[in-house]
Amino acid sequence: MYPLHSEKNIISFLAHDAQVEVHRHHCFQILLGMSAPFDSDIGGVLHTGRRALVINQNVAHACNGLGGSNLIFFIDAESRTGWQLKQLLDGQPILDLTDIWLEVRPHSPTMDEMRAWTHERRLAVAEDALALVTADMQPMTARDSRVEQAITWVEQHLHEKIGLPEVAAHIHLSPERMRHLFVQEAGVSFSQFLVWKRIKAAIVFAVRDGANLTEAAARAGFADQAHFCRLFKRTFGIPAGGLLQNSRSIQFIHPSVS
Repeated sequence: MYPLHSEKNIISFLAHDAQVEVHRHHCFQILLGMSAPFDSDIGGVLHTGRRALVINQNVAHACNGLGGSNLIFFIDAESRTGWQLKQLLDGQPILDLTDIWLEVRPHSPTMDEMRAWTHERRLAVAEDALALVTADMQPMTARDSRVEQAITWVEQHLHEKIGLPEVAAHIHLSPERMRHLFVQEAGVSFSQFLVWKRIKAAIVFAVRDGANLTEAAARAGFADQAHFCRLFKRTFGIPAGGLLQNSRSIQFIHPSVS
């Protein structure tokens, strides 16, 4: 497991007093109730009073964290940690780790205490929490080097108009062969992967660099701000403007704002 501060395949933040509408995404999500329990609707099934959930890919879910602070991780499906979480979930929509979480963290900080944490403190807490959830998971098996090359190339060319044909040509495969190989090796379709990478890049530009939504969307390769905002709402269940403010409600851990 890489340290969180060097793990480019993770988005993490503290969400205070937040309520999120139904949404879904191809990445894995870890949701931890740091100061109080939360309620979550997972695929139409209500789970109340939870403190620690791992949510599988493409599972529709909503969360009511009003009155508390939640630590949230979004983990890329194609990453090492994503591969491990896929094995851990083994096809289940969620894994409830509430009992384990309460056993090792019987005392909860208040929302006001957490809002006052420095970035270094938030990072340390997040690393400890992620290490707890991912402890004893099996290591990732070797992946086809052509898919590794494709992932690296996409990350370096997000600002360009790229698609499956361009990436396939770069690794000397037909688009159809590339499509099947990518799903097989990365655990997600190439189109989902590309959209998620663009969304993450836009978040980095807005949070780390202070870009407005129009600039962040353009730099990440979106056609326009409206397209980015639609995909963002569908992915996270909240408007893009609210999440990218890094306000008292949302405090980013990764990407770093320090």
